[in-house]
Amino acid sequence: MGNTTGKGKERSMSKKDYDIKYQKENVRRISFALNKETDSDIIDLLEQQTNVNGFLKWLIRKYIIFVAKQGEGMPYKDSIEFDDDAWKSK
Repeated sequence: MGNTTGKGKERSMSKKDYDIKYQKENVRRISFALNKETDSDIIDLLEQQTNVNGFLKWLIRKYIIFVAKQGEGMPYKDSIEFDDDAWKSK
């Protein structure tokens, strides 16, 4: 994790600086708000997870696969309506 200065001297990058640089180059953060009253079911489910980040990635990937199997394009709408029966096992 060395960083060479213009004068040929080797200068080590601190772990903190390396982590910040890595995050800037490789990580995209997305956040969203949940209403305690209208989204309480979602909040309850997320609070049960030991790894919320991993759970959400898994769920989104499952959704992507589900949509692909339906032969539809990914819906890019403000509001997505779900057919509850479509999610049931057959």
